Amino acid sequence: MSLYQRILVPVDGGPPAFHALDHAIAIAREQGARLMLVSVLDEGVADYRGAEVGWVGSERLHEELAAQARAALERAGERVRSADPGLAAETEILEAPKGEIWKRILEFAGEWGADLLVVGTHGRQGLDRVLLGSVSEALVRHGRLPVLVVPAPDADS
Repeated sequence: MSLYQRILVPVDGGPPAFHALDHAIAIAREQGARLMLVSVLDEGVADYRGAEVGWVGSERLHEELAAQARAALERAGERVRSADPGLAAETEILEAPKGEIWKRILEFAGEWGADLLVVGTHGRQGLDRVLLGSVSEALVRHGRLPVLVVPAPDADS
């Protein structure tokens, strides 16, 4: 029996997420596991950016963020198919209240029955990390399943 059957990979379209996806693909191939790729819309970002540009409560901005999430998931799915045509990946767009991306990922991981979470990180340190927070750190700290945190290829050690 394989150790991992269901691997959840958050994808935001950035290089760290795709680097983590490469690791998840290798593990899924080796373990015969299923992949679930998720992209999370932070409702707080849409509200803040909408207010900043004068679109308070704008559905237009939300639709743009959703389109970006769909594009990121499509690129991630293509990456999975090109790495291993026999490996399937499901996709899902999730929505999270402001600043609660990590909570929504963990909630969905439980709903889907994930047994491994593979997440990329920018490797920010110091003030950047304090100001921007760290989704990967929160997933490790608050999650109840194994988390593989994959640093960006150019992240400082």
